[in-house]
Amino acid sequence: MITYRIRLFGTQALLAAVLLLFGVSSAKAQTGRKFSAHNSSPSVNLESTRTSALPWETPAAPAWQYRLLPGAQFIDDCMMCGRPTYLLPMDGTFSLRLVEENPLFSTYAIEDISFHAGTAPGLYYKISGTGTYRVGGEVALIQTMSLEVEVHDGSTTKHCSFTNNPSHVTRGWPLIEIALDQADSNPMQFFRMTFVAAPIREVWFSTSHGFTPGVQPAPAEYVRGGDLVSDTGRLILLNTYLRGRLGLMPSPDPPDLGLDCVDILPGGEVAFSIEEDAFSETLGFINHGDVLSDRSRVIAAYSELIAPFRPMPPIVDPGLDALQVLDSGEIYFSVKNEFFSESLGMTIKRGDLLSSKGSIVKTHEQLLARFRPPPIPTDFGLDAVHVWPSGEIWFSLEETFQDDSLGIIRHGDLLSDRGEIVYRNYDLLRNFQPLEELADFGLDAVFIVSDATALSAGVARCTGMELLADGAIRLHWKTTGKLRQLEKATSVLGPWKAISPITLDLTFDDPEGPNRVPQAFYRLREW
Repeated sequence: MITYRIRLFGTQALLAAVLLLFGVSSAKAQTGRKFSAHNSSPSVNLESTRTSALPWETPAAPAWQYRLLPGAQFIDDCMMCGRPTYLLPMDGTFSLRLVEENPLFSTYAIEDISFHAGTAPGLYYKISGTGTYRVGGEVALIQTMSLEVEVHDGSTTKHCSFTNNPSHVTRGWPLIEIALDQADSNPMQFFRMTFVAAPIREVWFSTSHGFTPGVQPAPAEYVRGGDLVSDTGRLILLNTYLRGRLGLMPSPDPPDLGLDCVDILPGGEVAFSIEEDAFSETLGFINHGDVLSDRSRVIAAYSELIAPFRPMPPIVDPGLDALQVLDSGEIYFSVKNEFFSESLGMTIKRGDLLSSKGSIVKTHEQLLARFRPPPIPTDFGLDAVHVWPSGEIWFSLEETFQDDSLGIIRHGDLLSDRGEIVYRNYDLLRNFQPLEELADFGLDAVFIVSDATALSAGVARCTGMELLADGAIRLHWKTTGKLRQLEKATSVLGPWKAISPITLDLTFDDPEGPNRVPQAFYRLREW
């Protein structure tokens, strides 16, 4: 019997199972975790049938993957030249790994920095390296960051050190907002960088209007409004698949009822709503305000969602627009039609973010308080929503408006209640390159794949393994996580490499079977 006990640190649990391809029929992984503001400590036990024992401990924490949000800048300046200061847009990614934590401070290693500033063939920089980030404090939260990077301009490479003066934290965890100055600069050339970074691996979303991908190879000939896609250019789920799970009449070709909102629940269950009422052969009459499931069930009827608000007069289904189901079971949502709440003594608007507990999380005025819309009070609705652990809310609207500072804000843009445009609609669709000449395709649903997502204690278990005719290995898993990705290594100590995309699937194929790789270990990473 081999019993592997691995101690992992970090908010994201690796619900992992290591499966030796020869002589092992199954593997189990059990995880227990505690969550704090900066990290949690999952403990993973791995068991597999074998004839010897080898325990070990590894203190390495799983790294969180961060990406720079639009608006990041790399600044090239010269105090003595009199030349213009170059303000270059910057994008890129880095990893953040917890290395030390005490009651006052948390210290993180910044790894795998890969930034790009400017646009070739013009002024263009590649920045790579490592660093540290420290946050905490006895009275107020203070953050310090230092980077050691190589800045390559296409012809020369310059080693640079960046740091910031210790400053107050201006963004709720896990987002990071900071400005860095080159510490080893000279008067002839020195660099600065400013950015906001968020722990995002992918943004999953659906659009109001369909589009034809222009990239090759295309993920599909045509993406319908309501299909769930990733900003990496992948097709995640078809609208027709979700509708097909409802047992709609007429079958087996149910009508297109649209798709209004989507969220991913534990076990990979997909929660969603439809745009029209319908009759299901298995569920009976379903309303466009019901929270539905791809497991052929009604998660919450519209009457359950609005009952705590005590609508007066009693109303028929007000519809469902935005949706986020919290781990506690509480549901955040918005409605398509306003109504008067007797319990709150006020009118519930289309743009209000509501709680199934009968409270308003934020009114539409509060969501837009840091924007500058036209002075005439207007309810622009609320179409998609994501609430970060800090309480910062990302959302989209049903209607377009002109902002005095930011210009036109379209209903397909992803916004922050801090008064910022997080992603323009074309940023989200960049990796699809739609052929249609539309200024905006809408944004009906959004789901952020993030390493900051808290994962409840659960079990990841490999339930079967097959050797396919082409020599590939097929692995079947049972898990409690929302999403998962299969990782592989030739040694149980790593290094581990992802061999699948982040997916809802529970079955994975590895084309490199035993004929090509005599020994392999697998683990399942979950969100």
